[in-house]
Amino acid sequence: MAVIERIWSDHSVRALFRGVAWTGGAAAIERLVGLVQAYYVARLLGIDAFGKYGLLFTTIALVSMVTGLQLGLTATVQISRYLTSRPHRAAAVMRLCEFVTLSLSVIGLVAILFAPEAIAHWLLDSPFGGQVIVAGALIALFAVAGGVQEAILQGFEEFARLSIARVVTSLLGFVLLLIMGRAGDLTSVITAIAVASMARTLLLFSLKEAATRRLGLRTRMSEIIAAAPVIVEFSIPSLLISLVSGLSQWYGLLMVKQGATGFRDLAFVTVGVQWRSAVVFATTILASVAVPMMSRLLASGDTAATRRIHRLNIAANLLAAGAVVAVVLSAASHLLAAYGDEFQSGQLPFTLVVTTSLPGVYIVVLQNLFVSQGRMFEVLMQTIVQGAMQIVVYWVVVPRYGVSGFAAATLFSTFATCVVVHIWVASSDMRTC
Repeated sequence: MAVIERIWSDHSVRALFRGVAWTGGAAAIERLVGLVQAYYVARLLGIDAFGKYGLLFTTIALVSMVTGLQLGLTATVQISRYLTSRPHRAAAVMRLCEFVTLSLSVIGLVAILFAPEAIAHWLLDSPFGGQVIVAGALIALFAVAGGVQEAILQGFEEFARLSIARVVTSLLGFVLLLIMGRAGDLTSVITAIAVASMARTLLLFSLKEAATRRLGLRTRMSEIIAAAPVIVEFSIPSLLISLVSGLSQWYGLLMVKQGATGFRDLAFVTVGVQWRSAVVFATTILASVAVPMMSRLLASGDTAATRRIHRLNIAANLLAAGAVVAVVLSAASHLLAAYGDEFQSGQLPFTLVVTTSLPGVYIVVLQNLFVSQGRMFEVLMQTIVQGAMQIVVYWVVVPRYGVSGFAAATLFSTFATCVVVHIWVASSDMRTC
């Protein structure tokens, strides 16, 4: 009891748990709504179209990484670091991130509009899927724009308002899907999600502007230009991290698609990834609170508090991930049956994909400390190791063992990377933390 009281007496620890409580509650509701939505979409579309749905959203995520330059993470870390000590710098980084992401997103959307039918034919084996690709491009645009608004609010540590907005927009998205997706085709489903993404972005933008006025943040064009080097120092390595990770996974999925039952197999992977996300969401919650907090504490020179937050981050994530994985795997047959009878034959890849979340969570938690210090090139090197390993193993295993080989290769490469990152951290000179 005395230990708990001593921990709780620390202001930084209390702030962490308040942020986690708000963010965790919102993320839990979002995840629940997302899983119910996935069940609905799977039954609405059928297994083959659901596989196309999964591949399309993996591609949307990859496009969003490129057009967004991972400036959301940059905004969170930089704004939390300078909000108190150099508010003009924080405002400059905020406006820079917004301008760059919006510009690149619009350029990406225009490029896709030149040949949506050709992209649909190549990606989805559908020569008449141009409308799906256009709607997917809009989702990518709003994901990038809305992601930056959310990241800025995290940098402001506006966790309560952000959490409420996330819950409201996730529920709105499901209602829109029920109304607009009743036609039962991929186009109507993706269009409904695009409309929900736009609504989410507009709400987050209004919340961020209100917080900006409340905090009295002002900047000038000269300060925005002066903040530009942060893109090279932080955003470019962050982008490359996500790009390497995303491309290696995407390469594996394209190899699965080439099999005789490609889109059917992709549906199994999509279900596994959705439930893996249910495990990883705990990491995302804590990271969204812990990273800006550790960044702020390091900027103030409070390394002891930073160490405490990091240790709590590790312990809470591993406990939460282990508990959720145990529950999900014990109920795997029932969960798959809920998607439809055809999904029950995918239990092996489902189990393997969900299990990858355990070493994956540990990797992310260790890397959170590097991210909070801005040591992005070290995280990039770790990600390159994982990406290269995945591509080689996919190339060897997937053509022979199909979707089960993809899942096993993902688990192997993630676990191997976990060992590499653990050794890296243990041997690293952590002078700043």
